[in-house]
Amino acid sequence: NHGDDDNNGQSEKFAFKTVEAAVAHANTIATEFNPIKVLIAPGSYEVINPIHVTNPFIEIAGGGSTTTVIFPTVLGEPVFDVMSVSYEYGARFSGIRILGNEEFAGGEGSIGICINGDGTFLLHEVGIVLCNVGIAAGYGEITVAEFANFTGYVAMCQTGIRTRGSVQFVLGSSQLYSNNVGIDATENSVISMGTFGCDGVQTVSGIGVRSRDF
Repeated sequence: NHGDDDNNGQSEKFAFKTVEAAVAHANTIATEFNPIKVLIAPGSYEVINPIHVTNPFIEIAGGGSTTTVIFPTVLGEPVFDVMSVSYEYGARFSGIRILGNEEFAGGEGSIGICINGDGTFLLHEVGIVLCNVGIAAGYGEITVAEFANFTGYVAMCQTGIRTRGSVQFVLGSSQLYSNNVGIDATENSVISMGTFGCDGVQTVSGIGVRSRDF
């Protein structure tokens, strides 16, 4: 991968070298009136996770869920740790694949994308493979509400999607396959399928849907 983490990231010529540096910079400059899209070119990227996404006006956009592949290197930590400051806003992800390994899949806390607190989050055409939990939503303190909308696939994880607390998770055209548990919804969280214009959910996992404490 070309680039230099001392660059400003304003063009391909002055691109950052690492995903971590690009996201950290975007966290400091994105605003409601100046949202920032972090463009990740097709390729393979080893990252030192967790990558904290603390600004709700960021989109992390790859070239596609089969061509832009992110490899975590730290066991027991999320790859992306995401939070917002308002239930009206939240970070977006599109066109990326997070690819762990068998050790990462077996490690407690090794989460592909962990969503914390209030916010409205969009995960579009995202692939997550070989994590302990593919997507974890409803973490952190939720004072109003958390909404998350997902299209893509989660495969070969201990748990594909885990939700808890005051979160509404909308599954669009998605595939959950070869996970030990497809969906684990707890503590009054809501999973919506086939609504809000979303359809095509396929679950081919050891346990399709497990609901507890409703």
